[in-house]
Amino acid sequence: MEAGSAVNPDSAPAVNHGDESTFSLSYEWLFRGPPMLFTWTVFKLVLVLAVITFLSIFTYGSLYYAYIPVSTVNKPLHFQKAQITKERPHPKYGVEKILTSVLLADVPMVGEGGQILSPGQLYRIELELDMPESETNHEAGTFMISSLYYDKMDKILTSSSRLVMLKYRSWLLRTMDTVVYSPFYLLGFSEQNQIRKIQLFNNYNENAYKPTTRITIDIDNVNIQIYSARLVLHVQLKGMRYYMYYWPIITALVSVAFIWGLTFGILSMSYLALKPSSRDGSEVVPAPEAHETGEREGIPDEAALAPTVSEASLGSVERAPTQHDNHTQVRVLGVTTLDASDMTSNEAVVRRRNHQAEQPST
Repeated sequence: MEAGSAVNPDSAPAVNHGDESTFSLSYEWLFRGPPMLFTWTVFKLVLVLAVITFLSIFTYGSLYYAYIPVSTVNKPLHFQKAQITKERPHPKYGVEKILTSVLLADVPMVGEGGQILSPGQLYRIELELDMPESETNHEAGTFMISSLYYDKMDKILTSSSRLVMLKYRSWLLRTMDTVVYSPFYLLGFSEQNQIRKIQLFNNYNENAYKPTTRITIDIDNVNIQIYSARLVLHVQLKGMRYYMYYWPIITALVSVAFIWGLTFGILSMSYLALKPSSRDGSEVVPAPEAHETGEREGIPDEAALAPTVSEASLGSVERAPTQHDNHTQVRVLGVTTLDASDMTSNEAVVRRRNHQAEQPST
């Protein structure tokens, strides 16, 4: 191509507007049409259901943590020899106080987080003694174990006493046990001992107004031999707490489903109550303006329907001269909307009125 020569517009590559229009329509349909609307609706629904499920599980977990107390409380006991004053019945004076030597252990019922026992809850209190099968314990026979329960004012709330002794086994039975299990005894895998579980209280009710702050355990025979001892408090659950603790999976499923349904129902009713709607239940849609409706339907405006008058005709009428006589002042005839429509339909009428306007009136 030579320099300065004009470019032929017919030789330029033609643009396929049909492909662009198809791509634009496909883009609008995909990202702004029904697929995008459906995807966004599904996403919002899944998000709402996930939030409701999380809130239901969190609510039940919080309720379980706050409602279910600790099932078992274990407190180790460390006995010390001490002298205490005890009361015992007297045939003449009724009750007398005596000073006696005992093995005494003090157990605090207040921890770092507050009261260990839950108010209003029933407990079964047991004492576990690990005692050797020695001749001393067999010769001790029966001994008394007493427990006292104190409040924060160090006043006795209640007390209990139990008689305990080792289980009896004859000399022959103990000899046979020693011969058979001697290898395990020699290697240290087993011991010749008895674990005695003494139930001190069956239904101990923790008072919310007078909580238990400490428990004392005393044994009236100081010659008793003990390997170890501990105080065990078993909670006695009833009602809903019983099912939540002993049937955790079934109770959790039912409770979470109930909380989920309740939350979903409340949110659904709130959404329907706050959603704007008309009296008949249909959604309110703002009405379009009149001129917009006309333009969309192809109806011309009123200004387009008004008849027009040629500029030459209007100009000739507007330039009509004005003359004065002795009696009245005559003005040029004006042109109204009705006159304009008449002049549009009949040009002869327009010429006649212009001729009459040029003649002075008498």
